[in-house]
Amino acid sequence: MKRISIIVFLIASFLVGNAQNPIFKKNTKGSRYVNETPSNSRSGEVSRSNTVVSAGDMSAFEPYVYFVKMTNITIDAPKNSVLHDYFNLPVTKTFVGEDVPIATGFITSNGYLITARHVVEPWAYKASSSLDNFFTCANILYNLGAVIDATIVAESKTGDHRVFHYSDFSVSDRSGDVKAEIYDSEGNAYDIYQASRSDDYAYKKVNASSNIVMNPALSESLPAGARLEILGFPYGQGTDKNDIHPQYTYATTSNSGLLHNVIPITGANLEPGNSGGPVFYKQGKNYYLVGIVSSRHGRSSGSVVPISIISF
Repeated sequence: MKRISIIVFLIASFLVGNAQNPIFKKNTKGSRYVNETPSNSRSGEVSRSNTVVSAGDMSAFEPYVYFVKMTNITIDAPKNSVLHDYFNLPVTKTFVGEDVPIATGFITSNGYLITARHVVEPWAYKASSSLDNFFTCANILYNLGAVIDATIVAESKTGDHRVFHYSDFSVSDRSGDVKAEIYDSEGNAYDIYQASRSDDYAYKKVNASSNIVMNPALSESLPAGARLEILGFPYGQGTDKNDIHPQYTYATTSNSGLLHNVIPITGANLEPGNSGGPVFYKQGKNYYLVGIVSSRHGRSSGSVVPISIISF
């Protein structure tokens, strides 16, 4: 009971505004997921096109690349359950100002909105060895049977405005999640489950399509030194209220094919807000979607999840 009381106290402190910015502290070896850091709908139909975009015309993708942010997380449990009654659930944490998690998402030619799993399920990636971390507490409660949901807002340069919930998205089967034990100051142990980098994807079927065409086979067979083109919203840049447009950057593959089930990259200028963004490769005269921005390691290297890993 003492262990549960500690979590109750910590969650209460977060909900009244004492939370620190969450960071991924345990077993990361320098890894940093790059999305750290309420509105009325505006009509704006997303046009439908299956045309592969010619090289040099990255701007043609911009209408289908979305600025994504998480506005709140709610933790709940069935009424009359031990978790519900002891923790006085539901509780909601609302993100404001610089604490708002920001990221990128995009719509594909076959009608899916795709982003990174750590964008919609941050407690599976940002749980740390510290019980002072809100996402650590959320991770523990989730694995004790609590139900967690989050509100996720996505908006494009066309004014297309969409509101989703965490439960709307499909993610991996979690078989790659790794169990770890963390300890409080009194030596009490808690179980957390940390998601695998190669499972860092989330998707949802939507009523729209785009000119972003996937090439799963190509995503697993890129040569070393291949130039990859990336669109996203680093630090929220390009998200002026009246002018939303994704920013361009590039990276280079540092290995032929996949390494530990991801595309390793170097020379990447990835920042908070790039997570979940589309990664393109030019083959001949056309651009193809080959991956999803996942994480960076150090100053200029990182990982891209190959699009082939998603089974729609």
